[in-house]
Amino acid sequence: MKFIEKHNIFSFFLFTYLLSWISWIAAYMLFPDNTLFQMPLMRIGAFSPALISILFCSVKASAHSDPAKKRGMTFLMVWIIACIHFYFYLTDIEQIESGVTLIIITVTTSLLPAFVLSNVFSKNKGIREHLSTIFLPTGKWIWHLIAFLIIPFILGLDILINDFLGNQTGNAEYSMHNHTILEFIWIFILIIVVQSLQAGGLSEEPGWRGYAQKRLQKKYPPLFAGIIIGLCWGIWHFPVYIPQLSNLSIWAILYGCLQIGLMFTWIYNRTQGSLLAVIILHASWNTFTKFIPKTYIFDIIIGCILVIIIFTDKMWLPTRQKEKKWISGS
Repeated sequence: MKFIEKHNIFSFFLFTYLLSWISWIAAYMLFPDNTLFQMPLMRIGAFSPALISILFCSVKASAHSDPAKKRGMTFLMVWIIACIHFYFYLTDIEQIESGVTLIIITVTTSLLPAFVLSNVFSKNKGIREHLSTIFLPTGKWIWHLIAFLIIPFILGLDILINDFLGNQTGNAEYSMHNHTILEFIWIFILIIVVQSLQAGGLSEEPGWRGYAQKRLQKKYPPLFAGIIIGLCWGIWHFPVYIPQLSNLSIWAILYGCLQIGLMFTWIYNRTQGSLLAVIILHASWNTFTKFIPKTYIFDIIIGCILVIIIFTDKMWLPTRQKEKKWISGS
């Protein structure tokens, strides 16, 4: 415990990597041809940033109060909603055949988002403070709206510029040409909710931003903190990238990691540490890129925006003293 307290950032990345990589590699080795059976282990790996951050935030702060009723009700409500949603997601999006096995997988994997969100009302003060901005977001609401809209806005510019240049943009993974309007809306809802609750948003952001970025910015400027988290985030995904490595450029992966690291750092700081904002941004990024075709123009626009952000917010400078209150870790 003393080592974790003294080297909390290094320990967070180490234990997050260990839990994720062991879970993912075990899923591939134990069930090489069965994605359904892989799912519980894959979800544990995906939730490791949030789970490890909750564990570490519980180390120093002791129980302060015991809002057990709120925690229990939140757990039950989220679990039921997550079970229903994830079942329809797996049957309608992943095209997995309904049955007892699917129900068991759905029920067990949905325990993870229920556990994380119910800990907003944990009896441990450190955990409550760590997760509080999911339900009580800080910062102005406009930045949460920007977090949701910035990716579809850039994707829209991507299409307009390609049309102007006469370039073909290709097809998105999901298109209205293949579905009715109601089907398209249903698919969108299923995917953005899964990206918020089950993958990406809730499973990762309490760790990357809520734990690591807070503590990194006590020592380093936001620019450096964003680059570190972006690169560590990319390395963390390595076991998931392995099947796609033949089709991906290592430079494209690194650039994508830096995009994520700096964009999310910017939104998190602009909202004074709102986990809800970065969860929204994460879900928006993962969802809209499935519905709107993306080309190299997207990466150029993101690069230009990041340059403007870095210079406008002077991200190379240490965080201001007046912001120390929310940046300091518990």
